[in-house]
Amino acid sequence: MKAKRRRKMGILSQFLGRSPFTRVVEHTNKVHEIVKMLKPLAEAWVEGDHEKINQLHHQLSSYEYEADQVKNQVREFLFSHYFLSVNRDLLNNYLSYQDDIADTCQDFAVLLRIRKTPLHPELREPFLSYVQKIIEMSENLLNAASELNLIAESGFSGKEAEKVLEISKQISYQEWESDKIERRVAEKFFSLEKEIDPITIMMYDKINRKLGQIANSVEKVAKHLQLVIGKS
Repeated sequence: MKAKRRRKMGILSQFLGRSPFTRVVEHTNKVHEIVKMLKPLAEAWVEGDHEKINQLHHQLSSYEYEADQVKNQVREFLFSHYFLSVNRDLLNNYLSYQDDIADTCQDFAVLLRIRKTPLHPELREPFLSYVQKIIEMSENLLNAASELNLIAESGFSGKEAEKVLEISKQISYQEWESDKIERRVAEKFFSLEKEIDPITIMMYDKINRKLGQIANSVEKVAKHLQLVIGKS
């Protein structure tokens, strides 16, 4: 039955023309490059190197522009082809949710740039660990998205689809872990409020929440990827 469905999807793919998934995966990869920028940004914050933060923010903005170009190309493809083997609205929403990840990373960089907020020594490791967890989530998302072409060829079923669903579950678990890290970081900087001025505490809170938004967005994309597979 599955073999018959694969043959049917292969014939259908030929009729529908080239798949949009190659460019979709490229967009995921571009967004992952942006997420990876969180690490050098956080390290520059730890070092108090504001000039480096400015340089990294400029680099991140360039990556975001490249991601936007790919996103626009995919959308142009989606809305210029009448017949598609995937729900165009689901795929368009998937792109939007990925775009949210990039935008929130940009917001994180802006928070580090607009004020020379000193990072308390006791908060360095917690913030760096939080950033690393988010990068791991994004890497998992890229691994899942990289299977999209194979999934389409197999009729959105089979081992490839099962692999993506399993990775999505892993990302949900990682997001749960990131929530715990976010709470621990908040508890830590509020415990230091007698040593730190109120504006700095406020900035810590904004930065911590922004990292939480990035983690939530990665999980949201992973869950939406399940919908793309399940409804195609």
